[in-house]
Amino acid sequence: MAKKIYSDTVNWLTADGVECSDADVLATIKAFDSLDYPVKVIVGTDSNKCGKLTKFYKFIIALCVYREHKGGTYFYKKIHEKKEKFCNNNKMRLFEEVTKSLEVANKFRDEYGITPIVHIDASNPELSKAFSSTFGDQLVGYAVSSGYIATLKPESFTASHIANKHSK
Repeated sequence: MAKKIYSDTVNWLTADGVECSDADVLATIKAFDSLDYPVKVIVGTDSNKCGKLTKFYKFIIALCVYREHKGGTYFYKKIHEKKEKFCNNNKMRLFEEVTKSLEVANKFRDEYGITPIVHIDASNPELSKAFSSTFGDQLVGYAVSSGYIATLKPESFTASHIANKHSK
């Protein structure tokens, strides 16, 4: 039986899976920004196992360009990490999701002057008893201390819906 090779993306992919560059993403942001509605740039990451017998997690970093009440578009990247890096610790994996979002946010802020909002795929401790709600405040604190606005579920659609869609 052939061994499955997991490949990471260097460039962004559109919602349709078409490869594009940072310049293409920036052009989309500028095109949306020229319209009459305020534009939000939002980054979020989700991860999932790559099959039942694999030794990898697939991380999907999504960047959403959103106009309130008018919709938007998104781009994503995928990165594979060995499961052993996280020692079967989901808390470590969720912190890695936020780290990957912050890496993208830092790049867009530092290189392009765009400060994204960070969406975190963890539950709000006031609204849920889910495992991630026990340290959701820590994840938000990590993003906020890095200089970003951060939100948890249910408002964190970029991580919990867009990135999640491509992490399966």
